[in-house]
Amino acid sequence: ASGGSARGRARVLSSMDEAQRLAPGEILVARVINAAWTPLFHLAGGIVAEVGGVLSHGAIVAREYGIPAVFGAAGASEIPDGAWIRVDGDLGLVTLEPAEEGAQERAEEPPSPCPSERPGLPGAEAARPDPG
Repeated sequence: ASGGSARGRARVLSSMDEAQRLAPGEILVARVINAAWTPLFHLAGGIVAEVGGVLSHGAIVAREYGIPAVFGAAGASEIPDGAWIRVDGDLGLVTLEPAEEGAQERAEEPPSPCPSERPGLPGAEAARPDPG
């Protein structure tokens, strides 16, 4: 839904009532992401949603902010909260990754909070994989 890739801790939220649990750089994971979730995008290092596609509001805003995102990811809300995951918006993949041995509890560096401070849309110039 939005190009680029990000690695970080999954923060699985079931509603906006849990928004305060999302730390900068974490991957926002939810069953459905609608316009009400947009204020959280400035914190998210990536976005994963079970429902939606490239024309979903969240996907469009993720592209505008340059945040890697995958929408329509079946079973996304079953990702263990706090697990390390990689979001590949170019390929539409979400991958569970092993925690780093001896690593401190941290997510990758958070994205810039202002879309104008982010360089272009990640993956916009990259060649897409050949489907055949």
